[in-house]
Amino acid sequence: VSFLSVLGRLRPSVTLAQAQADMDHVAAELVNAYPKDDPKEGVGIQCLQDSMTGDVRPLLFVLLAAVGIVLLIACANVAALILTRATSRRRELAIRVALGAGRRRIAVQMLAESLLLAGIGGALGLWLSVIVRQTLVRVLGVNWLTQLPLDVRVFGFAVLVTVGSAVIFGLAPAFRAAKTDLVYGLKEGAQATGESRSLNRARKAFVIGQVALAATLLSSAGLLVRSLMNLESTDPGFNSSHVLTFPVSLPVQRYPQASWSSFFRELLARLRAVPGVESVSAGGILPFEGGASHTVLDNVAGRPIPQSEWRGIVFVPVTPGYFRTLRVPIKAGREFTDHDITNSEPVVIINEAAARQYFGKQIPVGQQIEPVMWDGSGSKTQMRTIVGVAGDVKTYSLVQASEPTVYWPITQIPSDSTMYVAVRTMCNPLGILGAVRQQLHAMDKNLPFYDVSPLDHQIDKTLTQPRYNTLLMASFALLALILTTIGLYGSIAYLVAQRTHEIGVRMALGARRADVLRAVISDGMAIGGAGVALGLPAAVAATRLIRSLLYGVSSGDPMTFGLVMLVLIGVACAASHIPARRAMRVDPIVALRYE
Repeated sequence: VSFLSVLGRLRPSVTLAQAQADMDHVAAELVNAYPKDDPKEGVGIQCLQDSMTGDVRPLLFVLLAAVGIVLLIACANVAALILTRATSRRRELAIRVALGAGRRRIAVQMLAESLLLAGIGGALGLWLSVIVRQTLVRVLGVNWLTQLPLDVRVFGFAVLVTVGSAVIFGLAPAFRAAKTDLVYGLKEGAQATGESRSLNRARKAFVIGQVALAATLLSSAGLLVRSLMNLESTDPGFNSSHVLTFPVSLPVQRYPQASWSSFFRELLARLRAVPGVESVSAGGILPFEGGASHTVLDNVAGRPIPQSEWRGIVFVPVTPGYFRTLRVPIKAGREFTDHDITNSEPVVIINEAAARQYFGKQIPVGQQIEPVMWDGSGSKTQMRTIVGVAGDVKTYSLVQASEPTVYWPITQIPSDSTMYVAVRTMCNPLGILGAVRQQLHAMDKNLPFYDVSPLDHQIDKTLTQPRYNTLLMASFALLALILTTIGLYGSIAYLVAQRTHEIGVRMALGARRADVLRAVISDGMAIGGAGVALGLPAAVAATRLIRSLLYGVSSGDPMTFGLVMLVLIGVACAASHIPARRAMRVDPIVALRYE
């Protein structure tokens, strides 16, 4: 199968849709000019920036949403605290109104105080962002952060968020303060006992909102954690421990094609003699190394395959011992041997994915296929006998399914000019670096020794991004949980303080301390339960946005949501326990005097 990738710059007046329409017309003309080719082939146009950032954008939107949720939780928390403080200042505000201060002026004052508080928080946040950025670069090696300077745009965005936050958490307290009842506020006992039901409802609403938002973040973080656990436990189809890999590229100017196979055979023989080496092999690609080449099958088990039904299949030239070195299981048949040479029967090994695709439930060993091969003179075909079926191997990442693959021995077909060498050792593979370099340069001192890495490090690289995603989301979720716990504790503690007189009356009338403890904890559990009831449906809807980031777990996983529910209910219980214990120790005589 042939394809061509073309890079072009559109004229300023031409849109991507117009360019696609023009290329569709060109593709239709090509179909008419070459009727024997597959009519389904066409031309696809994609913005270069989208092709480079397409996988990153969904993640950035998810992280931005997580930051927004944490900000909203913090705003709700601060709003509840300011509302409580405004309530305690009711007498002061009433006196101001009585002395001639307008209600608008009172509201402006409250907003100004909120803006000052937000400004201090914003400045502290900018300072912390510098510290965290430097820490990530220095400790975790997140070097790409150095390309994102803290410039005027970042500062402007921070100022905008700061002002917006001040408006969000300061608006409700400002309006409430502006509506201060003059007569009620000037009463001597109003400050302690005149708490209105509407203010109670407002404070509870803020806390319930925090719990609901925290449920959304915790659910997303829980799903990402489970996804990462599934990724790290995924079987790649081979054993990567104690395997050193590196490519060897032969310059075609000095090495004609006929010498490629013999060079690699001699190199592998030298490497086998290195102390500590268990086995050595090479392949056109290795798992998580190099880019796969594709071919098609022109004939399968005596049945010609028309071009319209051609399907791409990965082809990999390998040396004998390739599967033994990587410990890829041979499910049926045998591995390549040194007896599979040019004059012997042409053979191949296919993987399980190819066996399923082309043979279904039939036994492929002993069957023949005809791969199409290309060289400088054009395409060539030759019937080859399948002598083995290898296990499926993850080629590029742990997420992608194994592609149908056909392997053939370089002892029968010339190898590529670039081959990837795999050296399995009995100890730390990095310990034989010097010996491996020495053997390579003994054959040709001008060949570069580059991209040397243990194979398990290559797999680990593919997990870097999922780990960062999970770490960031889990950090945001933990921060949201802490803020929510503080909000719950503050709300329950304030309600207990306001009900001190009521609690004293109840205890004077015979209520037991255990009843008081149970009543306060029940109030906290009710607030937490209401937040969970609102948050979980929202979380189910929100987690659909991260489906592309999940592996091995659905966005509606009941175990994750059940665990989130238990955590939030447990937090509500814990946050209520300290105020409840305090209420339980109230002295009825002191409480009856409480104003």
